[in-house]
Amino acid sequence: MWSYGLYGMLVVQVYMYSEVFPKDRRGIKILVWSMFILETIFTIFTTIAAWNDYGRGWGDLQTLVVIDWSWSPLPGLNAILAGMAQSFYIWRIWSLMNALWLPIGIGCVMVMQVTTAFYFGAVVRFFI
Repeated sequence: MWSYGLYGMLVVQVYMYSEVFPKDRRGIKILVWSMFILETIFTIFTTIAAWNDYGRGWGDLQTLVVIDWSWSPLPGLNAILAGMAQSFYIWRIWSLMNALWLPIGIGCVMVMQVTTAFYFGAVVRFFI
């Protein structure tokens, strides 16, 4: 339920962005809309995973032990979305500061996070 509320706020934010900043750079518009589409796909897979684990197998504790196929794309999608958002922030910090030390530090943390998420996704796929 919480994720649907956040998704609704995202829809409003994307709509407001499209209305208020129609002359924004094409690259930023592509980033916003691609992240919105990926977030929509992420929400759909999360809904399928929640239904498969908690709705379809209601009352059967064995369904909580088995990792369903619908969980496997979630770590990878999460890594892509986080990497895109953090890359944008790295670019903004660099363009505002004109210093490399902070963007490089944030970039190293971002690369470790994305790599760990993809590794976890591979481990989840291995156990399915």
